[in-house]
Amino acid sequence: MTHTKLIELNGSIVLSNFKLDETELIVAKKIIGNFAEKIRNFQEYKEIKLEMKMHSKQGAKNYEMHAFVEFDGWKATSESRGINPFVLINEVMEKVLNETKHKNIEK
Repeated sequence: MTHTKLIELNGSIVLSNFKLDETELIVAKKIIGNFAEKIRNFQEYKEIKLEMKMHSKQGAKNYEMHAFVEFDGWKATSESRGINPFVLINEVMEKVLNETKHKNIEK
């Protein structure tokens, strides 16, 4: 398993504490990249940061995921908890995408 403190993707996407093996990390990057493109279709962002925390209890892994997307003048944030890191990435990125859509409809 790869233990990463900080990974930068394309200079504007940062993954913090992603404790995934190489194959899992490739899948995570693809999911995040797809959402980053969708978000950019609504509004240009300065940075996307995802933070992962892993908690182990009696051998069971539980994850906590936080997403922060910084735009010019505002931020979208989201968090989720569960046992599947890919589902959590999808959930937090979907929430910030929806917030971005909503914010741009208001303009």
